[in-house]
Amino acid sequence: MNKNTLINLRVNQDLKEMFQQIVERDGFTMSQVIEASMKDVVIRNKIPLYILSKIERKRDPIISIPYIKDCVSGVISHNNKIKSVSLFGSYSKGTATPSSDVDLFVDAEDNFSLFDLADLQRELEKSLGKKVDIVTRTDDEYFTNHIKKEKIQIYERGS
Repeated sequence: MNKNTLINLRVNQDLKEMFQQIVERDGFTMSQVIEASMKDVVIRNKIPLYILSKIERKRDPIISIPYIKDCVSGVISHNNKIKSVSLFGSYSKGTATPSSDVDLFVDAEDNFSLFDLADLQRELEKSLGKKVDIVTRTDDEYFTNHIKKEKIQIYERGS
């Protein structure tokens, strides 16, 4: 059942012509190179960062909680160091503005490093198109209680 399908793409004419010259110079068709690129994305199960960094996101500046949940789940679905993620702050209270960041409380395993945190933050910001603030643990009881009052759990490992 290896059926081919036709995809229409809207791209800049000059870009298409330059791409076609390079592809044909190397002995391939545009379809072969585009299909190989699509396979690479499927194998990785994500768009490579070097491509994401070149894509301009055109999104509503106030994103929905289901959208945040889907993005978070997509980014961390294969991360076995994260137990759960909760949303707090303006998005959980329904007071987000176009300039609001996304505040997340991440409950992670003890081996979740600062490098893991930085990678997670970068991937979430790319996926959401918003600045993301992540809190992993706090000794400040007042702040912890504040988060608990307004949090919305958006991810739990195994669910």
